[in-house]
Amino acid sequence: MKRAVTMLAAVAMAFVLFNVQATAADEKPGEWVGPVEKTQHNVPRLSVEGKKFRLKASAKATDAVKETLKKIGEGELKGKYKVTGTTEKEGEQTWILVDTIEKVKEGEGEKKEGEKKKEGEQK
Repeated sequence: MKRAVTMLAAVAMAFVLFNVQATAADEKPGEWVGPVEKTQHNVPRLSVEGKKFRLKASAKATDAVKETLKKIGEGELKGKYKVTGTTEKEGEQTWILVDTIEKVKEGEGEKKEGEKKKEGEQK
């Protein structure tokens, strides 16, 4: 009986350690740019290259970040935004814990037709 309890404790500890490591591996800091929208449940969401991330404020987020996310969730703000933070997997959903968020000016970060130059070419 004592051996079974010890074995069970070891399995439980291994399970806890595995889950902690798996969660830590899912968390990735980064920067993302894409259009924002609200979900059917009024949750702010960012689309990046066909992948959709739900957004929520991180512990470091300022009140301005929280207000921006709230307005996106209510559908008041739309357009392209740059977000910095850390991803977090929750079930099937991937969230970004947002540290900063800012509106991207139209055309910023994009090459307009005719602006692309070959190396060494002058305008």
